[in-house]
Amino acid sequence: MDLHSGDVHVPDERVGHRSPSPASPPAPPPGAPLRRRDPPSGLWRNRITGHAEVAPASLLPNPANWHRHPVRQQRALAGALGEVGWVAQVMVNRTSGHLVDGHLRLELALARGEPTVPVAYVELSEAEERLVLAA
Repeated sequence: MDLHSGDVHVPDERVGHRSPSPASPPAPPPGAPLRRRDPPSGLWRNRITGHAEVAPASLLPNPANWHRHPVRQQRALAGALGEVGWVAQVMVNRTSGHLVDGHLRLELALARGEPTVPVAYVELSEAEERLVLAA
């Protein structure tokens, strides 16, 4: 018995049994552009494309950001950052250049004069960016 799950092939260990080799997708013709393989249906795509430490003044808040944090939450986050430091990155959409998550962290970093902010970069369409902002 052979077990196949996606790209993983687990051969049968019975003595004398020969497993068929897993099929490989055909190679693209020479000079053809490389295409990102779509994940199997039902899996979440990883949209993160990079990470960096960036000057906070260079980041663009998203004009469509509707989140407004109460003063109590602002103080709590400022206290946690002051005591523990960065444990979460802000998120920037490479497509638009706008922040899609971490507006309050950015505001606090600017107010405090932090030299850099940890950034996770993603690539989203305008519609996807609106969806992420709504979450």
